[in-house]
Amino acid sequence: MRKCLFFFIGSLINFVNLSAQVAQPSGTCPAMSVLVHPQPQQKCDSNSAFFIAGCNFDPGYKVWQESVDAGITWNDIAGTQGFNHPLGLDSLIFASVNTSMNNKEYRCKFYDGCAHTAYTNPALLTVNPKPSLGLDTSINLFCQNCTADISTLYNTTGYTNTWNTADPSHVLPGSYRLIATNSFGCSDTAFVFVVHVDSSGVQVTTGGNCNIGTAITGNNFQWQADTGFGFVNMNNDNVYSGVNTASLRLTNIPAAYTGNKYRCLINGTDYSDTTLLRITAYWNGSNNSAWENVSNWGSGKVPDSYTDVFLTSGLPVYPEINFSTSCRSIHISNGANLKVKAGINFIITTP
Repeated sequence: MRKCLFFFIGSLINFVNLSAQVAQPSGTCPAMSVLVHPQPQQKCDSNSAFFIAGCNFDPGYKVWQESVDAGITWNDIAGTQGFNHPLGLDSLIFASVNTSMNNKEYRCKFYDGCAHTAYTNPALLTVNPKPSLGLDTSINLFCQNCTADISTLYNTTGYTNTWNTADPSHVLPGSYRLIATNSFGCSDTAFVFVVHVDSSGVQVTTGGNCNIGTAITGNNFQWQADTGFGFVNMNNDNVYSGVNTASLRLTNIPAAYTGNKYRCLINGTDYSDTTLLRITAYWNGSNNSAWENVSNWGSGKVPDSYTDVFLTSGLPVYPEINFSTSCRSIHISNGANLKVKAGINFIITTP
């Protein structure tokens, strides 16, 4: 059963082009007039949609109806019956439409105790499909200045594609967003998380995703975390999943998790290597030299006191800090540089 919401917005009447469809009264029942007709809606799959209708009759009743055969037959929509709001607006709202609802029509029926009935004009619902890119992707890089080609990870044939990086074929570690839009104007979004992995651990961006695995085989796995107070067994939550499998999944990682250590206990006797988690941000300078511009960072976020910053060589533009800020550490490769505007405080929280 679709959930529909009905509400009264009397003031909106002044903004609607009113038209009348009158059912003549008999006996003591006054005239019934439709004041507001629902308008056609064109939506993308999974979007919300709503229709509005209004009638001047009080007391009276209304029910929304649906037609699947171009208006030949109409059926009441369960749960939409109720009292009419005089001189107000009644709404039929769908929180999420889908393509099975394409080309259905909707109208509102008003009626009274004298067997009088008034109908709004029907309104067509068009639901267009949207692209389906699939799941977000994580990629590991195993050297400090390596880049990844993420331009062909998704099948985007026939779509207009928008990346949040100028060159998706050469990206440093960071979080990257792809928006694919079809000819209907409907879009889908996928994220690619490029993670740096080395002997010291894994480097991820704030809000990024990564997997930490163990090569030790077994039948029982229990991941443990050390957040500064020793290792304790982990439970699945909104960040961690797979705590009892060979691969621990971290999703939408908070910046404050930097410095956490992870290991896996296998079969109750053997431990995997310990993995250190670091929150990092790699400068790409894709927009300008402003440190505070999120577009200049592969993470899509300006570094904070939890973030290890990397300025790699070979970039055309390097950052200038124009406002007081901080980061956890900063690593500047040969040929890279950093400028701090006079009078600005730049605090590195970890030497």
